[in-house]
Amino acid sequence: MTRPGTVKKWLEEHVDHVGSDCLEFPFSRDTHGYGCINFGGFRAAHRWMCNRAHADTKMNGPMALHTCGNGHLGCVNPKHLYWGTLLDNYLDAVNHGTVHPPRSELREYPVKEAAFARAKLTKAEVSQIRAEYVPGVTGFRQLSNKFRVHRTTIKSILNFETWKDVQTSS
Repeated sequence: MTRPGTVKKWLEEHVDHVGSDCLEFPFSRDTHGYGCINFGGFRAAHRWMCNRAHADTKMNGPMALHTCGNGHLGCVNPKHLYWGTLLDNYLDAVNHGTVHPPRSELREYPVKEAAFARAKLTKAEVSQIRAEYVPGVTGFRQLSNKFRVHRTTIKSILNFETWKDVQTSS
């Protein structure tokens, strides 16, 4: 049995987690693999973590989503979490292969293109972001302000975690 306060303390210690790999929730999980908590009005560990790490973007939607697709494996890495809509959640699940769309939808939206259906950036802008980034000169915040997206979006683009098929413009 876990001592009272241990789970909350562990989550608080990892709000500023610096690693890029998934951060597995080491405590109890639900039948789908998501971390379970019961404090602060939250029942899901990834939602608590997303709220603490990205409260400034909660207006993007009511759901805490995973860029890694490993929520079902207990990932609570704040760098992998963002707020989105029910549609965003569905498209992520399709892209991560954790759910398959109906055949009719497959014809209309190929799975590998589904991520771009909700994109706030164009391929040209992504290419421009990669071209304009100079370590130590151009910061994530500067690019995020210019392109009107969150700085974690910029970081994911620059690390090729998202938009993997888009190359830097010359």
